[in-house]
Amino acid sequence: MLFFHSPFPSHKPPWKIMHHPSVLETTTALLVAAPVKHAQLALLYAILAISSFHIDWCTVSNQKFQSQSQSRNSFDQTNNTRSYWWNIGEQFERDAKLQLQLALKNEFTGPAKAKYKHILMALLCMVTICASTGRMDDARCFLLDAERVIRLRGLLKPQPSKKVRLLHNIFLYNRIIEESTFCYPAMGRSELSSAIEPNTQPFLPANDVVDPALLSHGREGGGNSSVHDRSAAGADLSLSERLIANDGAWFETIYGIPMTLMHLISQTTSLVHEADNQHSISPSADLHFMASFTRRAHTLEDLVCGFRWEPTQVGHGEGHILAEPAAQFQTAYPVGDTSAYSNVMRHLVSAMHQGLLIFFYRRIRNLNSYALQPFVKRTISDLCAFQSAKDKNDIVTPVICWPGFIAGTEALEEEDRQQFRQWFRQSGRGWRNFDTIGEMVENLWKAKEQSGSRASEVTWEHFSRKYQTSIIAT
Repeated sequence: MLFFHSPFPSHKPPWKIMHHPSVLETTTALLVAAPVKHAQLALLYAILAISSFHIDWCTVSNQKFQSQSQSRNSFDQTNNTRSYWWNIGEQFERDAKLQLQLALKNEFTGPAKAKYKHILMALLCMVTICASTGRMDDARCFLLDAERVIRLRGLLKPQPSKKVRLLHNIFLYNRIIEESTFCYPAMGRSELSSAIEPNTQPFLPANDVVDPALLSHGREGGGNSSVHDRSAAGADLSLSERLIANDGAWFETIYGIPMTLMHLISQTTSLVHEADNQHSISPSADLHFMASFTRRAHTLEDLVCGFRWEPTQVGHGEGHILAEPAAQFQTAYPVGDTSAYSNVMRHLVSAMHQGLLIFFYRRIRNLNSYALQPFVKRTISDLCAFQSAKDKNDIVTPVICWPGFIAGTEALEEEDRQQFRQWFRQSGRGWRNFDTIGEMVENLWKAKEQSGSRASEVTWEHFSRKYQTSIIAT
């Protein structure tokens, strides 16, 4: 479990650095009847829930493998089968939610407050539960609460520890990807707060948080000044920018994806939400807004198209947090040797970049899906190559679902769609969010086919709004 839930092969993955010692600490305290905080119990129950859901997946998969072969033309439905371990996982999940509620209510401030890292770890583990079960409706709620916790406590730390900085990177990864696939209701910003589910703000004071539409981005949409206008000189940086500036150097050694690429995804998302919001407020053209938006879109387009990846020197520099790469894997990367590392990761980075190109040109430029097919084909080719490289090097770490979702929804040819079906089945082993997202993509394809000449109007964002779906494509 320590390595299965870690995004990059390492001798000390995040779960081994933080989660494992925390579980041992809490378990020891329980054994000797020592006082234990609600936040610690929430973290313990959340990890037990994740473990139970994973055992359930392994059990169901083994039973299915023994009983029948999996269909190649549809997504696996067996993963949703309830078993003993699934029921155990649900009980642990309920216990974790209860303890987390008590922690946020009674241990967030004051003399009895819990450790910041325990609260943040528990919230992020609840997001992991959502991905493990494929029930992703609550994932955004936990991420928004995690964001409030960071704003109210994390940013107050003058010199955050390495573990805290590691947690901030994990939060950034999940928050940036989740925000990029979230579709706000078609209404103005003044109405957005009431549109967000009530349980997204149950315990922390709402007046300490900005408009939900701007949580991860500055009031002018976030991003650097060359892409986003600022209303005044010296305007505050967005939360994501502050975390990127302070902790972004560690991101690639944790996830294998350059922070520069993630920042571009965040900036593109910001422009998308800004355009959607402007359209919902005033469908008629605003000349001042259009001039500003066009200028910033051109600048961002140059950055997106001009992205080039240079692998980080593994094992060198201040950015290295996870120690030397794993000896647990047959192909270990020698310290300072980036050749094996880059040969494996370049496929994923390329797929992420192709997905970003699709995301930009579909959401910002509103190109027809037909014009995006070269990017779609390149994305699935890179994803399959990455999976092959992982298999060749006996790497079992998970792959991010985001590029497969973004490209898969735009696939038009049956041959490409079949490759995406296979990729969702093979790459999502142990993660039911792949099954749920794969089913959503399949339903979108069917809706496109049924729409005939109006297929170009059937997009995943319209689909999400219509059926009120929420995903976590990490």
